[in-house]
Amino acid sequence: MLLGEEDILDRRLARRLAQMARFRNLLLHGYGEVDDRRMLRSMREDLSDVEAFVGEIRKILREAEEKEND
Repeated sequence: MLLGEEDILDRRLARRLAQMARFRNLLLHGYGEVDDRRMLRSMREDLSDVEAFVGEIRKILREAEEKEND
């Protein structure tokens, strides 16, 4: 969420990505029982958030490159 707080990313996107990271930690570290429906929903819906994140990073890199070339 830090990227959202610093206005580097859209705050809503940053919040969703943070939730995705928490869910990833749950899966990887086995902190609890995994809800299969939640996992399926996440796999279907949350990929658009990853695509949006990649788009934002590309935009930031383009802007940095343009500044460097000026």
